[in-house]
Amino acid sequence: MLMGGLACESCGRPMASQADRAGGLADARYCAQCGDRRGQLRPFEAVLEALIVNDYMGRNGLDRGAAEIAARNALARQPAWRK
Repeated sequence: MLMGGLACESCGRPMASQADRAGGLADARYCAQCGDRRGQLRPFEAVLEALIVNDYMGRNGLDRGAAEIAARNALARQPAWRK
């Protein structure tokens, strides 16, 4: 739990509202970026690419190389991707 709400099990993003969840499903374990319309986890490479482009390059302004390192490190800490 994160600040009274759920966090995406794939990327750790807070899911404060139902719209934040994959497929808009109340019981989705993944956010709308990491999950598909059925609430299922998207493939690792698709999640990684979205995180690189949308979050680390887009929102944080990192170059591609730094964004990829940051995204891989972030995903490695999440339950969906732990090995």
